[in-house]
Amino acid sequence: DSRSGKQARDIIGVWFDGETNSTINITMNVTALETFTGISDIQNLPTTEYEVYFRCKDKNYAAVCKVPVHGPGGLTIQGELRSVTYGNSTDETTETSLGTITPVYSTASNTIKLTVSKTNIGEPAAASHLSNTWAAVWNKNWGEANRSIEDRAPNAGYGRDYVIRGATGAEIIKVEISSDGSTQTGSLNEPARFKL
Repeated sequence: DSRSGKQARDIIGVWFDGETNSTINITMNVTALETFTGISDIQNLPTTEYEVYFRCKDKNYAAVCKVPVHGPGGLTIQGELRSVTYGNSTDETTETSLGTITPVYSTASNTIKLTVSKTNIGEPAAASHLSNTWAAVWNKNWGEANRSIEDRAPNAGYGRDYVIRGATGAEIIKVEISSDGSTQTGSLNEPARFKL
């Protein structure tokens, strides 16, 4: 749960997927994204940042969706890739912008998807790991000196590594298998074999 109790700041899960030879998608799912800033929050002029952190080729990064006070459709929502330097804990970071990325902010699925170019994270080769993965939702109200953490996933430590699958030595190829309607019987735990 988020510290403020707001569902839009409560992380359910984060995953890396939709990888192509040149990009990778990072998706954060929260309990309920807001279609617009709630009436009770408007006087605080909040800015909420949804961040997914990872390490690639000995450098730390964060993919960020920045949500300032917004109206229907979230027209003021911004995306950014940042380099990250850690202080005494993972919650203490210094972040520097590396450029913009386009977020997909979906209130229908309660997800935020950020597409990161592999070029911007050092062109990781196939079998490279994105490690030290974790995510946070930060909030800063107008006039406050520092942002505060609303939710963290996992609650401590790091999540699982993501292993890069494509480019630089191994290309991602989409294979679709269909059947002519015939069936074959198999044994439990026996691998399925297909002729291509």
